[in-house]
Amino acid sequence: MLQLYHMKSYFIKHVGGNPAIAKLRPYSGLIISSIFFLVLIIVAAFHGSEFKKLLLLLQNANIGWMVIAILLQIPTYVFTGAVWHLAVRTADYHLTLKSLSELAVEQLTVNQMIPTGGVAGNVIVVKAMKRLGLPTPIAMEVFFIETLSNYISLSVVTFLSVVILWWYHNITPIIVSLISIFFVVEVVIVCLIWAAFNHQRLYLPTWIKKRTLIARMLSAMENVSGKRVFSIELLIQAGLLRIGVFFLDALTIFAIMRSLGIESSLIISFVALVIATVAGTITLLPGGVGGFEAGSIGILNLLGIPLEAAIATIIIFRVLSLWIPLIPGTILAKKDLNIL
Repeated sequence: MLQLYHMKSYFIKHVGGNPAIAKLRPYSGLIISSIFFLVLIIVAAFHGSEFKKLLLLLQNANIGWMVIAILLQIPTYVFTGAVWHLAVRTADYHLTLKSLSELAVEQLTVNQMIPTGGVAGNVIVVKAMKRLGLPTPIAMEVFFIETLSNYISLSVVTFLSVVILWWYHNITPIIVSLISIFFVVEVVIVCLIWAAFNHQRLYLPTWIKKRTLIARMLSAMENVSGKRVFSIELLIQAGLLRIGVFFLDALTIFAIMRSLGIESSLIISFVALVIATVAGTITLLPGGVGGFEAGSIGILNLLGIPLEAAIATIIIFRVLSLWIPLIPGTILAKKDLNIL
């Protein structure tokens, strides 16, 4: 519900042309992420033997596998850009895949800077697409297609991960609770999006319609095509691309572990990534910081990876997937944020 509140407020204000994001503290997300990583390092340092093993793993890392891990991150932005490319092409418009891939890096950077559960990054996508020449209704369609395809893909990989954990008898009450909360929140948000598109066929009390925020939201959606947003074919294609991103990230984690000399499997990397993503999604913190690290390290350890190896793997993965992209992302974000 908190994510929905942010979605409505940011989205409506930007559609209306107000610089809502400019009013936020742009580096609050980076501060939160930095503090968490500092705490993680301090905690590891207090466990002397584990910390020494961690340092030894890092010192003896295989450069070849590490290069592979770095290269695997590049197509994740291309796949994300391809989701938007599909959505735009469906509406008979054209944006280059290169520009959309760059926008994916920009989205990641904004999500890392501004803690809104990923909503701020989506709003920046809408603003950037308007800058690239798309009409507001089409840009809004991309926003909703991105949201729905992301939930579809995450649902599929989460279900698959639960089956794998059940098969290996490694489902804990915490994992069950985490996934249950995620699915409840997901269903509520998807239903609310559907209701917003079909508000004319639904009975809404007058006092709700007269609320400024809701009235502006419903008005802004009048020219948005629900037929395209809820196109089964489009959502399946976009969902498959998003699933591709999950597999690329899982391969990255696998390559990092091979670099550190850790014997593991792609299945373990995949399950750890998915459960961690669910945990990070629920926290609403920038980049899922905190929830992602705790979830991924916990799952890796649960599936037999030594604690120091799990910590080293996830620290490197987060550096590759979050911190390094901030450099080009900050430069790209200057086009759409007047706060940098």
